[in-house]
Amino acid sequence: MNHQHNLRYGEILYSQAIANNNSLTLLENSRKYFSHALVIIDDSKEKRIANNVARALWGLVKVCKAINQVSKKEDIKNVELLQVAMERL
Repeated sequence: MNHQHNLRYGEILYSQAIANNNSLTLLENSRKYFSHALVIIDDSKEKRIANNVARALWGLVKVCKAINQVSKKEDIKNVELLQVAMERL
């Protein structure tokens, strides 16, 4: 699987979520795609993907912050992902 497909689809889902008044389901799906893109990038042997790491991390940060604003209860997984993404940026 190509990490670029996951990045792009995560961005599309994020855009749809924002257009639909911060749909929590779309935001959570976007978070999954950004996270999966990072898993694929970390497993990759390519050396030319540094820009995509930053793109995936920034997308993950944006989605996690949006989920924090929309969610009525604290999502521990979301908080942990946000911390890891911020550390790696």
